[in-house]
Amino acid sequence: MNRFLKAVFFAVLILLSLDVVARLALFLMGTDGAHSGAFKSDQFLSETQKNALRKLLRMEAEYLEFCPDLGWTIRPHGCRGQYSANSRGLRGESEHASHPTGELIRVACFGDSFTHCDGVKDDDTWQAYLSRERPLLEVLNFGVSAYGLDQSFLRYLREGVSRRPHIVLIGFMSENIGRTVNVFRPFYVRETQVPMTKPRYTIANGQLVLHENPVRELSQYAQLIENPAAVLPALGVHDAFYETFSREGASHTLATHRLLDLVVRRCTDRDTAGRDSWYRETSEAFRVTTAIFDAFVTTVRQNGTIPIVVVFPDGADLRAHRTGGPVCYAPLLEHVERRQYRHIDVLGGFDRYAADVPVRELIPLHYSARGNAIVARCISEYLEKNDLLGHDVAGALARPLHP
Repeated sequence: MNRFLKAVFFAVLILLSLDVVARLALFLMGTDGAHSGAFKSDQFLSETQKNALRKLLRMEAEYLEFCPDLGWTIRPHGCRGQYSANSRGLRGESEHASHPTGELIRVACFGDSFTHCDGVKDDDTWQAYLSRERPLLEVLNFGVSAYGLDQSFLRYLREGVSRRPHIVLIGFMSENIGRTVNVFRPFYVRETQVPMTKPRYTIANGQLVLHENPVRELSQYAQLIENPAAVLPALGVHDAFYETFSREGASHTLATHRLLDLVVRRCTDRDTAGRDSWYRETSEAFRVTTAIFDAFVTTVRQNGTIPIVVVFPDGADLRAHRTGGPVCYAPLLEHVERRQYRHIDVLGGFDRYAADVPVRELIPLHYSARGNAIVARCISEYLEKNDLLGHDVAGALARPLHP
């Protein structure tokens, strides 16, 4: 018996020692090994998120509204704080004709909150600065907060094509790559203020396959609030973050288990914990993102329009760049350059025009008014350098590119 007790004692001691070592390893790796905390379906949505959904159900949301095809969009004449929208749900109060008129060059901008320009008033968006700098440009802001590249592409197909723009700016912030493998936003961003679902693409036999938004009726959100355990699994079917979510179970409380799980995920390209892994060319996030870019650019060109990819670094990217480190989205730029897509990396603008300006003044979270002014300047210079400010915009499809 004494021998048995000794064996048990030493076994427990070894397990505890391994757990201490694993906790130290996770600490040095800058993570706790979990994705978004423990998964408990009955407590998954916060009260704030439930209230946001209740406002949608009562049709009382001021700015964003439910959209079965896109997940969410900006409501016509929406207004919240510094933000306002016109009759078609485009940011700003200016109305635009269905088709371009007169000598104006129509520029349609698609993207997430960095295109929508969260955090600043309507007059301080980069679209507003660009319009003032180049009066012959009619700039339409189709950006929507929390959008993925897939939603931007789908909004272009749904609303942008019919507006007949001469130029389409495809905005992409470096973190957006994670959104391409996400369906229910809270699985990815735990405390999001947009607790809604979206469509997403996967790749099958080398082709993009669209999986429609799983919430087709607004009333389904009432079911989510009342009985999340019955609804959440269906929302996670095509969601990479749900598939690797930390679920309830004693084994997940052990650091050794979390460390082993993290190592396996990073070695098999299933990690959803950081951008470095997402930008590996073998990762699903990278493959789907680049495939959407290819489809987006090709479709815009087929419509006789000039596509330009605009890449927005966030604060972490700019800080890494200023300390001599690589930016995480370098593999995406390599893909864009290999395909010879027109593109603008706003990082270059920050180097040229704000090298001595603290990052927090340019990108407190989203771009400040000063940061947006630099975006507008970068785009304006690119358009001028590539002869895209004249009336022969269509002819630019055949002209060589100038970075």
